[in-house]
Amino acid sequence: MQARASAQTQLGCSRQSVASSVALATSRADRHATAEQVCGYLGALLESAGDAITSGDFTGKMLSWNHAAEVFYAYSEKEAVGEVLPMVPEGLLPEARSIIGRCQKGETIRNIETVRRRSDGRLIPVSVTAAPVLNGSGEVVAACAISRDISATKALREQELKMARLNERDRIGMDLHDGVVQSLYAISLRLENCITLLTTAPHQVPPSLEKAIAELKDVSQDITHYVDGLNGSALTVKDLPGRVASFAAGLHLDAHIVIERPLSSELDATLSARSVENILHIVREALTNVAKHSQARATQIRLSEQGDKLVLSIKDDGAGFIGSCDIAKLGHGLRNMSHRAQTLGGCLAIKTTPGIGTELLLELPL
Repeated sequence: MQARASAQTQLGCSRQSVASSVALATSRADRHATAEQVCGYLGALLESAGDAITSGDFTGKMLSWNHAAEVFYAYSEKEAVGEVLPMVPEGLLPEARSIIGRCQKGETIRNIETVRRRSDGRLIPVSVTAAPVLNGSGEVVAACAISRDISATKALREQELKMARLNERDRIGMDLHDGVVQSLYAISLRLENCITLLTTAPHQVPPSLEKAIAELKDVSQDITHYVDGLNGSALTVKDLPGRVASFAAGLHLDAHIVIERPLSSELDATLSARSVENILHIVREALTNVAKHSQARATQIRLSEQGDKLVLSIKDDGAGFIGSCDIAKLGHGLRNMSHRAQTLGGCLAIKTTPGIGTELLLELPL
């Protein structure tokens, strides 16, 4: 009886051992199948990716090369694997080796903009992200890189930069026309008046010349601002009456400046220095037109806050003109003024009656 019991016990242990072995083998087989499935998924993902995905050892020798890399670099996988950085231009090899060295230390480098070379020698701007490849023990054994063609992005950036330069050139052109050119015209009128004063009132010539010299210095400073890429001095709304009066005096205009009521102190916070400068340019152009064309005896400049608007009116009693008041059909200076008004988010209008005069009205939102 004891022998039979011992035999049964040994048989039970053997069955458990076999069952455990079978379970372990099955588990390993399942894990192996799962691993193979994951590898298959990853392989399919790499091959179907739209970006060039490559890997290499720490010397730069290629270990893998997906389909997108074949298309992108025009090297087949057979041609590329085993070669040392075949897609890197010679002048950029130090940069590429530096990236590999950082990956070897476990670092991931994202979105480096650089250049790669196709098999036909054509250079392509790319964005490269590189990362370390780890083995099962967590050791870095290789480096992997994803390269994306950014030719279209670079072309768009260059186009945007070109447009920005053109816009800046136009802005400076407007500033020169509406600022420096108008100031020089006012100075020329002052100097012409000095010739008349030589015979009628010689004692007035020296102070008039001193004013012309001071104004020329101001013009020189304005030009320096443009050359330096600055927008001019930091003007405030409170500076407008004095600047306008000085400019009108240089044009020998009988200009009456009206501030209907004290402007609120919040205006300086609402209107930037550039906005105030644009307003001043509009006034300069308008007053220059009055001096050149209107034959006006008097000019009124009115600045007021009307609800949520800042309103500027420049009205003369001159000849006016016959024809369209459509600014788009008028001269370069008036188009500049309209453009400045639009830049400020406002609108510009002209009212004129032949023989009675002209009024320019600027309305700006606050």
